[in-house]
Amino acid sequence: MGIFSLENGKVNTKKWEPYVTYRDGKKSNDESILQKLIFNYPDLFPVNEIADNTDQWIPLTRELDTTGGVTGRHGTLDILATDDSGNIYIVECKLRYNTGDMKSIRGQISDYTSAFYRHFKNDGDMGWKWFKDSIDNNPSINGTLEDILNNAKVPVDETIESMKKNFKENRIILVFAVDAMTSGLWDAIDWHNNAVNPGHNYPCFAIEVRTYSEEENNQKKFVGIQTYPFDLKELMQKESQSRKYFEHTDETFQKQLEKFNFSEQQIRIFNDAITELKEIADVIEYNTPSSETSTAKLLPKFQNIYEGRRAPFALHSNGNLQLQFDMLSVYVKNKGEAKPTKLSKIFENALSKIPEIKKEFDKKPGALSPRLKPEIWMPVYKQIFKSLEEII
Repeated sequence: MGIFSLENGKVNTKKWEPYVTYRDGKKSNDESILQKLIFNYPDLFPVNEIADNTDQWIPLTRELDTTGGVTGRHGTLDILATDDSGNIYIVECKLRYNTGDMKSIRGQISDYTSAFYRHFKNDGDMGWKWFKDSIDNNPSINGTLEDILNNAKVPVDETIESMKKNFKENRIILVFAVDAMTSGLWDAIDWHNNAVNPGHNYPCFAIEVRTYSEEENNQKKFVGIQTYPFDLKELMQKESQSRKYFEHTDETFQKQLEKFNFSEQQIRIFNDAITELKEIADVIEYNTPSSETSTAKLLPKFQNIYEGRRAPFALHSNGNLQLQFDMLSVYVKNKGEAKPTKLSKIFENALSKIPEIKKEFDKKPGALSPRLKPEIWMPVYKQIFKSLEEII
């Protein structure tokens, strides 16, 4: 893969920079450079290409010991990460010059994954304790799992619950991070994703990360990224279908709604609100949990809000309306801080003009995803929808 720039009508080729270090005048390949690059600059990771509702990749720790105190049983994992949907990523970094045709990386990542399976298979609580302790006590980071998620400005409790569910259901995403892909690695990924028991498989893909510089300015860096397979959403959708994720619909939403003891007036308001949402939203989507019993969520999406990829709020079948200011924020991920956008500020300010909503905001200042009970939002739902007009 080449990197070029067009300057003054000329094509300038950028110089590839291998991951090497020099010691005592000798050059040696250094995988830790690749590892630190991915860990310290999570914006490089193509998390947006994995799912429409996943926008932030969150590295948790480097050099995680998977042995569990048993010497020689397993090894040390390069990178452990999650995202704003609570997916679990095991990332193994390798340089082509260290591994020939990338044969060792396949065995290593399987070894680390089996370590996670061993820790969780008999006792999920003990497995989670091992997982959390491995992060909290790791010298590569400063803080606990909760600190990392809180700094990333994602809902801590919800993200942790999603992570626990993914471990319980044995759902882990395997990532080969390399400086150069090989035909052997492509074959291994194709075989793994398509031939190894799809119903109980871990989806895997490769990400090639290469750095470049200019001849006249070595301080200015360029990074080239490509994945295999190219269409990661198709890969994850295929895995979801084989794992039998459940996709809620209008019918399942209404079916769940009927189980709650709402008054006739509340049911009428609820249905009127849904009807109006369907008229003003560009598209209505529903969540895709692991089972039909999980709470159904109606997600109105608008083209002017991140090109229709994020919903400003979610309407739950239990009657709650959950605002999602975090979906309207941008993230400086390498600093772990959320940066409010014009959209999020306008929407929050507009909602704050509604006295009933302002009272809820005052109870939990700065909350990114406050939940409003039916008795709070239903009487003022038209005003809430009116506030949407300022950002759509």
